[in-house]
Amino acid sequence: MTEINKHKDGSKNSSLGDGVFYRFDAYAGFLRRVIIILVDLFVILVFCSFFTPIPLSFFYDQYDALMQANLLYAMPVIAFIYLAVVKRTNFGTFGYWLAGVKIVTLQGKRPSLFQMTVRFVLLILGPIHPLIDFIWLSGDKDRQTLRDKIVGTYVVRDNAIPIGQGDITLSQYYLLGFSFSFKEVKRPAI
Repeated sequence: MTEINKHKDGSKNSSLGDGVFYRFDAYAGFLRRVIIILVDLFVILVFCSFFTPIPLSFFYDQYDALMQANLLYAMPVIAFIYLAVVKRTNFGTFGYWLAGVKIVTLQGKRPSLFQMTVRFVLLILGPIHPLIDFIWLSGDKDRQTLRDKIVGTYVVRDNAIPIGQGDITLSQYYLLGFSFSFKEVKRPAI
């Protein structure tokens, strides 16, 4: 439910609070996001390799099955810790560090663990295909993926400083026959 706020001029506005916005070049674009994904995927695979030492299947068939089971359980846990818990810290993931970016909320603050968990689940389980997510990113004014839009986050450069403030409002989008409402920061008319 939105609350109706009155501006000084007496007009009404549906606002969900105050948010910030950045210069267009402060948002992480397509190439940076690809670099982040490749680096972070490599890091996750390296961590997971610790759970699958050299298979000794020619000695023990059961050992090989045990290592595959360990990897099956370890990979999602490692990915969650790395992509949800570590990503929201000041350091971020190794991919974020190399790309020189951080993740922030629409208010310019560090996202909550809940927001990062939802973002992680949307990445792993969908329903948004990563290709659609990146196509969306390339045409969005804030360079947000659909996952970012759903949870209310931006990926911006480390040194990015907000250039303005605006009301957070619900914006309606239509994609593949579906209607979506996302929170967005409304930029003042110039």
